[in-house]
Amino acid sequence: MRRIGNVQALIIIIIAMFFDALSLIPGISEYVAIAGQGILGVALYLCGVNVFKSKPAALYIISTIIEAIPGISVIPMFTIEAVALIVMSRRR
Repeated sequence: MRRIGNVQALIIIIIAMFFDALSLIPGISEYVAIAGQGILGVALYLCGVNVFKSKPAALYIISTIIEAIPGISVIPMFTIEAVALIVMSRRR
């Protein structure tokens, strides 16, 4: 896992916040959860974070499940996940 720089972190957080805002729209939150996690996963991969390793994968899966549940999707899990993965990349 490479260290994510400040500009990359800002871009990832903006993407995450965009999908968190979209997930508040009733009826499309399940679709946003799937599409958002895919796009966020690709963005993180391009920054050097493999979301399919043990700790990032667990966070990624839990975040996807929470975002896919109607009613609970108001929790900003995309942003929480993005910040957690950025912090994890900077600790290594």
